[in-house]
Amino acid sequence: MFRALGLTALLALPATAQDLAPGLEQIGVIEAIVGGEAFTAPIVFDTERQRGYAQTREIMGRLSVNAVGQVLTPEGTPGAPMFQVTFWDRDGSLNLMTAEVFDQGFDKPLVLEPEMGEGGLTAASVDGRSYTLSLEAEMQRLEGYSKGENKVVDTPLVPVTMEVSFTLPEDG
Repeated sequence: MFRALGLTALLALPATAQDLAPGLEQIGVIEAIVGGEAFTAPIVFDTERQRGYAQTREIMGRLSVNAVGQVLTPEGTPGAPMFQVTFWDRDGSLNLMTAEVFDQGFDKPLVLEPEMGEGGLTAASVDGRSYTLSLEAEMQRLEGYSKGENKVVDTPLVPVTMEVSFTLPEDG
């Protein structure tokens, strides 16, 4: 029921291409519910820098895919909070590496990775260069993250759901 109510709330917050500042094109979206609060975070392609906020990288013969969505500022530029999902794509089989929610800056994110938090992907599909993922988790708050210290904050885990969909730009 929580998920159905949350998704209904997300539908009331559409991110459209008109919301974006010049030089940005929407290539996807991360719709998230963090501790009961709903967010819509477009995944963009910066046409001036020719850089997508969804990218792939080949690492030791495996394809790593990373997508970053950010809630828009009033000016239509990527702002905060920021959501990031990184996963392996092995011939269409997707395996989550990490998910982060930067809702308190870069130093105190919520994190889901093998050693921290609980949960993972509940659905995932690939169609060519297009990805769709659903994630349900209880995420762990860290501090010192921007300095690489990753200290666990002694607070309860935070419930997070994310619906992620995007199409990789041609330069990938």
